Amino acid sequence: MTPTLRALVLALFALGCRRGRASVGAEPWRPALAGHTVRDAPAAAALRYGAPRRCPLVYEWSASVRMEVLSPLSPIPPQVIESTGRVEADVDPGASGRLVLRVPWRQLSIGTTSTRNPGNGDVDFAAPIWLRTDGRVWSEEDGPTATWSAYGSFHGLVRFFPALPESTRVGASTPWRYRVHDDGAGLAVEMRRGHTTLPPGVSAPTPHGEDATQTVRLARWISVDGEPVAALDSTGGGSSHAQQAMGPVAAVITDATWRMTGAFLVAARSGRVLLSRYDDVRDIRTQAPGTDMRQRHTTHGEMRLVSVCDGPALSSPIAPRTPAERALDTAVVLRNAAVSGDRAALLRALSPAVRTRHGDAAADLLIRHVRWHGSHAIGLPEISWEAPARMADGGWRLTLSSAIEHADERDTRLTVDTTMEVDEAGGAMTVRAVTTSHPGADGPIEVLTVSADRLFSDAPSQ
Repeated sequence: MTPTLRALVLALFALGCRRGRASVGAEPWRPALAGHTVRDAPAAAALRYGAPRRCPLVYEWSASVRMEVLSPLSPIPPQVIESTGRVEADVDPGASGRLVLRVPWRQLSIGTTSTRNPGNGDVDFAAPIWLRTDGRVWSEEDGPTATWSAYGSFHGLVRFFPALPESTRVGASTPWRYRVHDDGAGLAVEMRRGHTTLPPGVSAPTPHGEDATQTVRLARWISVDGEPVAALDSTGGGSSHAQQAMGPVAAVITDATWRMTGAFLVAARSGRVLLSRYDDVRDIRTQAPGTDMRQRHTTHGEMRLVSVCDGPALSSPIAPRTPAERALDTAVVLRNAAVSGDRAALLRALSPAVRTRHGDAAADLLIRHVRWHGSHAIGLPEISWEAPARMADGGWRLTLSSAIEHADERDTRLTVDTTMEVDEAGGAMTVRAVTTSHPGADGPIEVLTVSADRLFSDAPSQ
């Protein structure tokens, strides 16, 4: 594949990165109710979202989208974007009937391996979401915000709050219409009410998006710890055709079809969503001169009520991190501390042996090294990292793609690998060694070494 054709394929792959949906199986909410008393129940008198009262609700979500080219000869490996986070919901004391959703933290990871990398974590990053309800559906005020309906590959929280049927009869259904905005459509609101800023001269785009329609059906009534709960499901789908000019005669033609399914548990007395999940599949065919590429985007999301003042709460859908993932977390903590110049955080991330032997000098050297060689010197923040390898002594070895520059030559960059060795003792993981080198005519050329036995950086002393 020529460089030009490869660039075109990658560009088309990025163009296709949008939404979709798949099959949810029978009673997909059942595993989430393990440990709770679940029984069949008669229909409740009503099923409505109510005006909120003072009872803080805490939700947690886990969502992912897998994007793959449907060809065994494709040079592009499947890409996985994962999002996890927490939502805190409570009444707005200054606006009657308004529900406010806040996202105190979220985590976004991009990778090609089965091991989740730590990605980019954000704390209190988003504007609050303002919602009102007519009893059957929640609608956003002063939107769109990024986390409600303009979150990009993860559809946003709008997908977790379905429309409710008017009737409580099993089999009753209702259309559910909502808008999913393009990634970036929420920038104007995020700048005004959140913490987002844009460079001088750059303005927020006009919000655009697409309307989605599903049919929500009341599948059955159950009781969860004595609370009447409606089990709902949803289905939908559609297709689209787009043509984009590419030069005076050529065009890029994109055809897409998608299938959508969902499952929800809504408590009848309180009108609270207890659980929501969806599974989507979107098939995309992109045709251009010399290229006919087929992609599949498989999306899954689940949100659960994990804390409430009364009534049932469920376990978190966020899977506990494996030892390998915790080793990755430790590596990214050390990398970020070096980039930000946080000496205290660096010392906490380094092993006791390194701290005992070198003290503050080890942290100071890492900070100096990154200032000289640039913020990517000991790991690129958004590159998928290979899964850690278990070492014979029980530690973990990680190889991080990195790039070094020189403070006086920022336009020159050399790609290198950084290796970190991570130990676990007493439930805590720390980094016992960091090394960076690049190939030379007579063997590897040392760039950085931090270990109990040696401290070295080719960055000049300051």
